[in-house]
Amino acid sequence: MLANTQRIFKEEGLPIYAMTQAKPFQNRYTLLDAQCFDEFPTWKSAMFSPMPVRKQMFADPETRKKLRAEAIEDQSPSVFPRRWDVIFVDHVKLAKNKIFEHKSVQEVAQAEEKDGLDWFLDISLEEDLETRFVHTNTQGDPNAVCEILKHPVVMIGQSDAGAHMGYDARFGYSTAFLGRWVRDHSIMSLEEAVNKLTFRVASVFGLSDRGLLRAGFAADIVVFDPATVNTLEPEYVQDLPANETRMIQKAAGVPHTVVNGELVIEDGAPTGAFPGKVLRPTHWQK
Repeated sequence: MLANTQRIFKEEGLPIYAMTQAKPFQNRYTLLDAQCFDEFPTWKSAMFSPMPVRKQMFADPETRKKLRAEAIEDQSPSVFPRRWDVIFVDHVKLAKNKIFEHKSVQEVAQAEEKDGLDWFLDISLEEDLETRFVHTNTQGDPNAVCEILKHPVVMIGQSDAGAHMGYDARFGYSTAFLGRWVRDHSIMSLEEAVNKLTFRVASVFGLSDRGLLRAGFAADIVVFDPATVNTLEPEYVQDLPANETRMIQKAAGVPHTVVNGELVIEDGAPTGAFPGKVLRPTHWQK
């Protein structure tokens, strides 16, 4: 489909590029705050109810029948995956429940001889709805992802401008691309991968002074170790106004970063320099 669309646009003299994620979109949520159940009436009613009412609904056997029917038994297309084997415990509140982290709901429920939904709701209620779960929405098939990333008109990128900073960290795509896909899956040479992240992007967006190490170009340089570069596990920090939480994701194997000729990251630590500026295509510049 992508190749056919590209052919049609090229025949009309129009360039077309697709953008894809190099890291899976993982939806993290608790029953204090989750959007993945909004399509189910009973779930939505519970999630929009005051906390005491919500807990009563999740504990009620008759309500659980409705929750199960909507989210699991109904097999119509949905955002929620409807499978407990692909939903994992990401973080627990109580120390005694640490053994459940990084295990699927199905695995733990079967070990305790419980239905998946019952265990999901039981542990959430036990932890005041603070148990955090995670499932992958996109880019879950490595073979398909390899083919997509290799396509010549596909650009590597990912951002939602911080719209979901409490649920996911979207800015680790370049290190995930270099580490997981280029090194571990050998989808292309390192040189081609660097070109795909730099000069090809600059060319598409009309940034005529970037993307290459060349005299007269902006000295934007990332120093990385091909053997270790990758994204690290996401983590939460509370540094927003009113002590609100956001998710961040740090990188491994990237010791130095230079922006406009100035070191902004040295040995993995910020230098305090802020030499960056807003980028605009050449034809927009005065």
